[in-house]
Amino acid sequence: MKITIESTSEIGTCNGVPARIWKGATDAGVPVLAFITRLAVAEAADATEFERDLSEPPTVVLLTYRPGDLRPAPAGRNR
Repeated sequence: MKITIESTSEIGTCNGVPARIWKGATDAGVPVLAFITRLAVAEAADATEFERDLSEPPTVVLLTYRPGDLRPAPAGRNR
C-alpha cells in the first residue's frame, strides 16, 4: 500500500509522546491520518529547509490517542 501525506500544523499525542498530525490518502483514495512522532533525514542530505518547515509552531491540538481508546465497531458494521 502507498499513502501520500501532507504535514499539518496540528499536534496530538500518541502513547504520551507529542506527534505531528499528517493528513493524506491511500492510492485508492481512502483518507488517512498519520501521527508522526519521529522523522529523520538521510545523513548525506541537506536538512536545512526540512528542519525549517517542521519547526513552524503548531496551532491546534486535534486529539489524543491512548492504548485502549479504540473500540471494535458494533456487529454488522464494516468500519
